[in-house]
This record gives sequence, structure tokens and C-alpha cells, in this order.
Amino acid sequence: MLTNRCMGIAFTSPRKKPNPVNIDYLTFYKFIFIFRQYPINKIVFKDMRYRYLTRADIDQMKASGYDPVTIEEAELEFERLQPKFQLIEQIKSAFLGVKLGNGIGLKEADGIDDYADEETLACYRITDEKKDWQVISVDTLNRYHCSLSYFDVEGMRFYLPAYLIAELKGEYRHELIFTLTYLDKHSKQKFSLLNQEQRKVIRDFLEWAMDDDDYQLDREK
Repeated sequence: MLTNRCMGIAFTSPRKKPNPVNIDYLTFYKFIFIFRQYPINKIVFKDMRYRYLTRADIDQMKASGYDPVTIEEAELEFERLQPKFQLIEQIKSAFLGVKLGNGIGLKEADGIDDYADEETLACYRITDEKKDWQVISVDTLNRYHCSLSYFDVEGMRFYLPAYLIAELKGEYRHELIFTLTYLDKHSKQKFSLLNQEQRKVIRDFLEWAMDDDDYQLDREK
């Protein structure tokens, strides 16, 4: 069991996520609509990565003649996603305007992991995003997932919200919870620049994870 002592949360780390299959919600529900009369193994859909279901999608389903049961399931799924949507917006608000400053960049941190020399690290830093963490692609986050272990305080504050949102969207394919909860003296220092709003949204994220079936979470007795 891993514990975030600052936030009072304990949990069992989830298993590594398999690579997802990209699929949008309308296609997903079309599968259900077509094959409803046959037994469907839910595992077939378990690891698919969705474009988020929207109200417009549901309206289109209704206009296209989807059966009432399928539409009802879509409505329930839409409601289930609302806390996740809200948390994403809270993260965006809490970290709005945060810049990298003089912090260690994403590729630069990966270079540190590879024992790159100073000249190489400087080249990596030139190409690192420094002004807007929201433009960083999820593919880039997944490629440089080891960078989380090598950020300094400014780097962690700048890149963390991008990782959080990727995790919420089910697009991050590596361990993030561990970074937020295995807090020794060195790792705690990396979060020292976070303000109260940012700390709160991270706690909210961890509480969301504790209620999510994918994380196999346990509270401390």
C-alpha cells in the first residue's frame, strides 16, 4: 500500500494499463446497438480509449434511431463522466498561466535520465515547451513519462497538470499515482511551489482515483 501522508490517502497502485484502441463513443454504441441481441463480452471494450461522449452525441443517437435502452446507457455514461469533466476544468483553472521558467523541461529531464552531457541537455531544452502546458500532446507525455522522476520544482509545477488530465482522459499509459503518493524527502520538495488551489485539485484527483474501479484502491484501516 502506498501513502500520500500530506494528503492522508492510501491506495494500492494499479496494474500497468494496456495500449488502448482509439474509438469514438458513437462507434462504440453502434457496436452495442447492432449486437445487442447477442452476448457481448465487456472485456472487448474495456481497454478502448474514447473520445468523450457529449450531449450532441446523444442527440445524434436519438435522431439516428438508436434503441431506447442504448440511449439510456449513453445518458448514464454521460452523467458518470461529469465529475471527471469538472475535475479537468478545475485542473486547468488551478494551473492557468503557469510557465516553466528556469525549471527542467520535459526532454531535458529525459536527457538527465539518459546521462546526457550538458551540451545535449541544452539542445533538448531549446525544443521543450515552456509557456503553455496545454499544447503538449499525450503522445509526448507518454514518450517522456520517465521525466516525472527528474523534474525540479518548477518543472513539476508546469508539466504535472498535463499528466493529470491525460490520466483522467485514460490516455496516459504509465504510472502517475505513484509519483503523487510515494513522497520521500526528495520527492516532497518537488511539490513545494504548488499553491493551495493546486494542492487541493491534486487531492481531489487522488480522491477521484480512489473511487475508480481501475485503481483497485484501499483506504488505510
